[in-house]
Amino acid sequence: MRVGEAWRLKWTDIDAEHNTITLNEPEKNSNARMFKVSSKLISMLNMLPKKSDKVFGYTPLQSVRINLWRKRKSVARKLQNPRIEQITFHTFRHWKATMEYLTV
Repeated sequence: MRVGEAWRLKWTDIDAEHNTITLNEPEKNSNARMFKVSSKLISMLNMLPKKSDKVFGYTPLQSVRINLWRKRKSVARKLQNPRIEQITFHTFRHWKATMEYLTV
């Protein structure tokens, strides 16, 4: 799932009974699709406050990107590992795809 797709995710897209997330608003000419997810992820999502119909609220995505950038910089300094500053939302997408490929 792309970061923008996740950002537009609504509570109604999550099926806790079947551990699935349905993506109804795809990006980049993708089709709507369904993801099988772990019960742990479902429970973590359910712990988020339900202040709006969107899972991650209405905070602009750019604000979240800036906060991630600040946190990465702080952690990189603390751990003395500058490579941490290279981690982005898209890095996690590539990591998950690689893990899926390796388990086939």
